Amino acid sequence: MVLAACDVELLGKRWKDGKRRLSSPKSFYCDETTPDPDELVNIMETCTQANVIGEHAIKAFITGGFINSDSVYKIEGVPYAIFVRMI
Repeated sequence: MVLAACDVELLGKRWKDGKRRLSSPKSFYCDETTPDPDELVNIMETCTQANVIGEHAIKAFITGGFINSDSVYKIEGVPYAIFVRMI
């Protein structure tokens, strides 16, 4: 299962840095919100991949032990990470 997690205030935006591009289309990240970081971590337990954008979402994934800070990149100051679980 793939999880797309994005801070709600970043939905529908685009960023660029040279050749690198990042976007958070609502069609991919959906309109369903999960305000509780613990709930997000519980969902992540069943996922094999995640695309994560934003400080709040990134913090939940770091706290949950799914990614570390070395795996977080930034474009125009917006943090993002991609998580893949090898099974």
